[in-house]
This record gives sequence, structure tokens and C-alpha cells, in this order.
Amino acid sequence: MREEVFKDIGHDERYQNIEYHCRGGQKIIYKAFDLKTDRVVALAKIKENATEHEKALFLREAKINAFLQHPNIIPVYDIGSDGDELYFSMKFIHGEPLSDIISKLQKGDESIVKTYPLEVLIEIFSKICDAVAYAHSQGVWHLDLKPSNIQINTFGDVLVCDWGLSGLSDDQEDLGEDRMALEKYSVLKGDLEQMTMMGFAKGTPGYMSPEQTGQVKYKKSQRTDVYSLGVILYTILCFRAPYDGSEEEVIQKTVEGKPTSPKEVNFKISNVLEAICLKAMSLNPSDRYLKVSELCNEVSAYQTGYATYAEKADMFRLLYLLCKRNKVLCLSIIGMLSIVIVMSLFYVESLIQKKDEANLARLKAESHLEKYKSEFQMRQSLSDIGVDFFIKMAKEKMVLGHYDSAYELLHKIPKTEFDKDQLRELNSALGRISFITQRFQTAIDYLNKNEDHDSYLKNLSEIYKLKKNGEESLLQGQDLVELIETLKHEDVYLVRDLYLYVSKKYVSTSEFLKVWEAMVYIENTQLKSFNFKFTEDEKGFHLDISNNPLVKYLPALPNLNLYSLNLMNFKGEIHGQMITTRLRSLVKLNISGCEFEDYSFLKYCRNLKTIVVNMKESMNESFIQSSQKLKVLIQE
Repeated sequence: MREEVFKDIGHDERYQNIEYHCRGGQKIIYKAFDLKTDRVVALAKIKENATEHEKALFLREAKINAFLQHPNIIPVYDIGSDGDELYFSMKFIHGEPLSDIISKLQKGDESIVKTYPLEVLIEIFSKICDAVAYAHSQGVWHLDLKPSNIQINTFGDVLVCDWGLSGLSDDQEDLGEDRMALEKYSVLKGDLEQMTMMGFAKGTPGYMSPEQTGQVKYKKSQRTDVYSLGVILYTILCFRAPYDGSEEEVIQKTVEGKPTSPKEVNFKISNVLEAICLKAMSLNPSDRYLKVSELCNEVSAYQTGYATYAEKADMFRLLYLLCKRNKVLCLSIIGMLSIVIVMSLFYVESLIQKKDEANLARLKAESHLEKYKSEFQMRQSLSDIGVDFFIKMAKEKMVLGHYDSAYELLHKIPKTEFDKDQLRELNSALGRISFITQRFQTAIDYLNKNEDHDSYLKNLSEIYKLKKNGEESLLQGQDLVELIETLKHEDVYLVRDLYLYVSKKYVSTSEFLKVWEAMVYIENTQLKSFNFKFTEDEKGFHLDISNNPLVKYLPALPNLNLYSLNLMNFKGEIHGQMITTRLRSLVKLNISGCEFEDYSFLKYCRNLKTIVVNMKESMNESFIQSSQKLKVLIQE
């Protein structure tokens, strides 16, 4: 019965019983039932009449959220489109936001006060910090942390949501392949500032850092999130935000950086928590914690009874904390000291030995406890993961262009673990990966295992396997161009996957350029003609694609030893991924007439010596900052 129902589910029929849940930013959240997985999910759809820019931001949020895999970050299950309507699905949280809990605590709700004492709220805050610290380790800044973006479910799980304003760090020299795939979702600094102000308009003043107001000289960084976490801690301690008043008044108070001391609001707050909170909320970013992980360590030190850096504890304070952590041991020592005078050195040594044994026993007990917690969490994870998790992970690797690793991941799962529907999905995924990697006979074998297999893909595999010199070889340039041209009207995403794979594998430059030229036409549908010149001399390769005004998007270039590139009058965008992975060898670059808004990509061109621009571009502030070590030529 289950198999028959699953067969009838179309792409546009997957989500049923859709009910409005809430609205946030540029999206509307619905509660829906996912027929594929038999579970309730949160379905995010972009608002009606959204602009292309808003659609790009919506997709950007979904991709970045899906990239982040952490127990305290809301997971994304699916990303897709229904016609022109973009959507993505997430875990539906049966609970309430932290802002509602704090509001009830402020009103003195007895059940909430009993459920959320200070130690529980600090544990929630610690989990929030863990999630943000993980995101920072992946090069992602949230930039919109506030209690309403923290969801607490009925079982106490803590989830950080709404990554719509997140930014990608550009401070890392060598980014991993997964992180590099997100570079195309970076936004220009001007766009990021605009997104921040949109956040203000939606009622988030007071949780944003001074540098996000645009009224101070400091730049945004990971310490921007540290400030917002400090404000969340302030709100947890005081049951209110640090600043009140109108939007303009709150922004002005934020810029002044003089919040009311938490102890003035609630005298029961400990000096330690107040010190941590105020350090995180420092006006100058350099006075805050350098990383969120440092803030995590401070909170952990407070929870376990150790001194924090923020409180600047003296010797008396350190001694007090030591005694507090070891009450039984300290009382024993005091008792023994009363008779030490009349006891022999042997007895004193025996006490020391017993003390060491007690410490060793305590350490062993703590070790066993940690081991138990670790094993429990692992068992819990294994019970939750299942086969669907590995299939989802493989699909995410395919989105990032890691087809070989996705193929290996799916092969690690014993076939006995699959039910019939999962086995059909596995064969389909392996068939598609095999087609992308041009192992056409393997693709045929997998597709034949499903009764409702993709006959179009199978027929193409039958044709093009005969045009290769073996299963592991690649199609020659013209044959691959022919395949791409055949596919472009059926599945443009499959075309892009094919191209992304061969861009990393092709050895012959001349053969690859045939494929690259074909992709230029596919990615620029309005293009009628494309002129480019590719030459080679003793210095290296030279590529001239100047004066092609209708070209808005350039596919990724192969790994060429490219000495010079002429992009004169190019009107598209240069993504960080294009520079960092393809153009590191550039010595000369002509971008005259391109009129980019942001020239920070120049720092990735480590060998660049000469840059050609026009007079207007040479006066751009971003260009001036990014070209200080370059020889600048002005071209009229």
C-alpha cells in the first residue's frame, strides 16, 4: 500500500495540508506534511511578486542554512521550485521562540519560571554559542542574532534559525571545497548593509552591534555576532533588552555603548555573568571576545565553578572558587590540619597520598561520565540518522560538485538497510552520478534496476558510451559539446553538473575551450555571438573576452596557467570562487569599463602585478584599497 501511494506522488504534490504558520523577512512559513518522508515540516516560500534580487537572497539563505550541519542549527531538508515559486523545507519546531519565553518570565508566569530557572537559561545560551561558534568555524556569520530567532522545542532542544542576513567571511586564506562552493552566494558590502537596515525596519534595533548601524567606523566581523550574543545574555539575565525607546533612540544608545548595568536591573545577577555580558557588548570590537568559542569557554567556566577572564579574579576569589568546587576535600583538609602539629611526617605523607588518590578517583569518575554521555549521544544519533540521512548527505555533496565522494558514500551503506522505495532512490542517484562522471555503462546498469527508470538518460548513455575509449575515459571536446547541446532543453541542471565535473578533470586546454564556449551560450540565453581569443607564448596563456556586452555570466575556467585576462567592458559579476580556484596565476588583468562595485576579489590574485581600469574606476574607494600594491594603468 505504501509503495503504491509513493508512486503517485508528483514533484508538485509532495507537500500536502499546507497551513500558514508565520511570516519572516522575504519569506512566508507554512506548516505542511511531506508525503515523501511522512513527517510534518516547515515549508518556506518566497513572497509573491518577489524581485530577482529577493529570489537570489532567498536561495542564498536556503543554501547557507543547508550547508551548516549542527545539532543546534535548524536543518534544511529540501530546496526546490514549483514553477517560478522557490521554496525550501525545514524541521518543524513544536515549541516557541526564546523571545516568548523571556516575555513570560518578565510577566512572572509561574509554570515558565519553574521550567526555566537561571541555570537552564544559561545552558540554552551555551547551546546558542556552540551553534554560532560552529558557523564561524565554517566561515559564516549570522548577523541577525536575537531571541526571536532562537527556537526552543517542547523537549528543550535549542535551534538557531533565520540565516537570511548571514555573511561569509573572507579572512580565510585556504578555504575548503565545501566552503568554496558557497562563495557564489557572497553579497556585496553595499547589499549587506542594506540587508542590515532592512532588519532594523523589521524591529531588531538593540540586538545589532554598533558597527551594523553604519554610524561608527568599525567593520563587521565575527565579533559582530559576539556583541549580539552579549545582548541575548543581557536579555536572559534581565528579562528585557539593554535599550528601550523609539528605533532612532535605540540606535543612538547602541552607538553610544552605555547600557544600564545588569545588576542595576536585577541585583540577584552574579558579578561573573555581568562581567561576561558587558565584555561581549563592548562598543569597540577589539574589547570584545575575539571568538565566540572564547565566550563559550567563559560561560562553561562559570557553570563549572572556575574563574573567568572577564571578572579579572584575584587570589582570594580563585581560592574561594577552589574551595567551592571541592567542598568535601577542603573540609577534610581543615580537619586534618588541626592534628598535623602532633602527627609525624609519615602521617602527613599518607594524607597527601590519599588526596592524590581522591583526585584520581574523581578524574576517573568524570572520565566515565563523559564517556557515558558520548556513548549515549552516539547511540541517539545512530537511531536518528538512518538510510535517508546518508542519501541526503550524498545529494548535498552532489550540489557542491563532489560526485565521486557522493558515489562512495552511497556504496558504504549495506544494501540490506534499504527498503524498496529507498533502493529505487539509491539506484536513481547512482545512475545520475555515473552519467555526470561519464561512466555510461554503469549508469545504464543502475537505471535498469528501476522499473520506472529515466529512459531518456538511459538512451543517451547507450549512444555516448560508444564514443569513448573505455568506461573511465572522458568524451572528447566536440562529443561533449554535442551531448550538452542535446541536454540543454531537457535538463539544464544536469548540463551544469556535467560541466562542473569535467572542468576539474580535463587535461587538454583546446578541447575544454570548446566545451567552455558552448556553456557560455547556455548560461547567457540572449547571446547570439561570442568573441574570444586564446593564445599562448613563453609567459603562459592569454585569454581575451573583451567587448561582449551581452555576456553576464562566465562559466568556471579550467585550471590554466593564465598569464593575462582581458575582461574589458564585461558587465557581469566576478565570483570569489572563479578567482581563488582558477585565476591565481594571473599577472595582468584588464577590467576597464567593467565598473564593479566591489574589487575585493583582487586580493585573491596573488601573482597579479598590473591592473588596467578607466579613470572612473580608478577613483572607486574599494578599488583604491584593493590595488595598493599593483601597477595601475588608466585606459580611456
